[in-house]
Amino acid sequence: MLCSTILLVALQCAAISQTPALDSGRAWIDSGDYEYFHVVTPENPSALIQSAADAFCRYWERATRRPVTASAVNDGKLNVWLGAKIITQEMIKPGELDGLSPDGCLIRSYTPGRRYATKGAQKQLLIAGTTDQATLHGVYTFFAAAFGARWVAPGVTRINPAELTMKNVELRSDSTFPFREAGVFGQWHGPDAEEFRRGQHLPAAFTPPPPNMEAFAALLQPAAGVPSNSAEYGSEAGAERLAEAIASLIRAGDSADAETKARRERAAWPPGTNTWSLNALDWMVPVATAECADRDAKEGSPAASVLFTANRVAGRLAALFPNAPPRVHLLLPTALRHPPKTLRPVENVVVQLSALDMDFSKTMEDGANAAFADDLRGWSRLGGKIWVLDQAANRRDPRVPFPNLHVLQANALFCTQNGVSGIYALGGATGADAPADLAELRACLWAQVLWNADIALDDAFREYCDLLYGPAGTAALDCIGLEEAAVKASGKPLRGDDDGTWLDAATAGRIGEKLNTALALPGLPKDMKQRVELLLPPVKQAAGTH
Repeated sequence: MLCSTILLVALQCAAISQTPALDSGRAWIDSGDYEYFHVVTPENPSALIQSAADAFCRYWERATRRPVTASAVNDGKLNVWLGAKIITQEMIKPGELDGLSPDGCLIRSYTPGRRYATKGAQKQLLIAGTTDQATLHGVYTFFAAAFGARWVAPGVTRINPAELTMKNVELRSDSTFPFREAGVFGQWHGPDAEEFRRGQHLPAAFTPPPPNMEAFAALLQPAAGVPSNSAEYGSEAGAERLAEAIASLIRAGDSADAETKARRERAAWPPGTNTWSLNALDWMVPVATAECADRDAKEGSPAASVLFTANRVAGRLAALFPNAPPRVHLLLPTALRHPPKTLRPVENVVVQLSALDMDFSKTMEDGANAAFADDLRGWSRLGGKIWVLDQAANRRDPRVPFPNLHVLQANALFCTQNGVSGIYALGGATGADAPADLAELRACLWAQVLWNADIALDDAFREYCDLLYGPAGTAALDCIGLEEAAVKASGKPLRGDDDGTWLDAATAGRIGEKLNTALALPGLPKDMKQRVELLLPPVKQAAGTH
């Protein structure tokens, strides 16, 4: 039974990826109640809610050794209510989910008062988000908080056994960046990879890199003639033609020809978000119109006419599809990144700024990266939806060491302070036979920081090293520190496509010694030994290039 009042109770513990909270010390249920839980879903639940119910049942049995059931029926047990669609005012106050992003969730345990308990009211657990995706995030958040669950690699999930009592839980959790992805996740596929991503608060499907990242470099030069397949930027007519091209892709159904389907797949970025990237319209040659020069000069930015066109395309698409206005994505390469003086993105335009010219061993606020920092601050003053194209691993060869983990949090906080709502971190996949350097560790730390920029990063760093490398975790941390020191001592910038020449032979030798010593540790589990062994080839490869 439900009760007409809800007690606000304290969080049991804080997971490393969640908002910090307090432990009240008050027990909610004891182990004798673990077998009486039942998951309640809406009638005909969505695929995401069904996934949330399945995950709850699976992890609950693993932690408590007690199987639980799930259905749309309130059977009077200790119910776990999933999703905002079945919440009543008895369970949550009006407006309590307001202010959360599409990823935000509320998790609450409830113990009825004595007079309600005497009438049959049972203890309840609420997991609800502003969207079904958010509710699914909430299930993983609950197990991270209540049982210390950690998703450390595809197929590798650690969950602590349930204790004799479970404490009260009150947790409101949300993402720092509503759009977030790190390219290192692209090397894993299949159900284990999907579960790993879910545990890291990412959608099950990997988002590929942005399309055609240098699409607008041609606009820096005067057009040498106007080809018949051109897309004229800077004019109303050009914007109209681009909008119609996107509209035709939106309308295209299953009967569309192969070429149209391929174009639609490229242009719909990020996939499944009703966002369409102008960068992807590569069958339409971008040219500058006569109006561009004056507009760009007046605004003091080579991006002004491109943004003008994106705004007009977004307006036209909103008129064509008023019930679901599409968004227009525009990725600006370094040469076009400088912000206009007054022209700002309209509501349905996303401007993504390339940071690929940075020295990735230093923070965005460092003087070495002043060009990017100044540009980002300028776009922040204009307002609008801003994303950043960052770097998670070497984009030329992800196996090359790329010591940038120490700047993740500082950069994430700098982005939040400047209104950034999305980050894509490049770093291509190489596959299971030749994984990216520190692949699992990079994936975990990037996902954690993009979910919560206020994370205790040093603690997360140590914890994931211990989970991934076991007794060799300290050696892994030491080697990462040696690489960071080597970049600094070399005086060379860490470029996104460098060849690792900053790594001197002496440092490579010390790293090799530490890792070989770690591999000889007695009792080093086989899976952890294999991960430590994968740390050696990238160092040898980088040291052998000079």
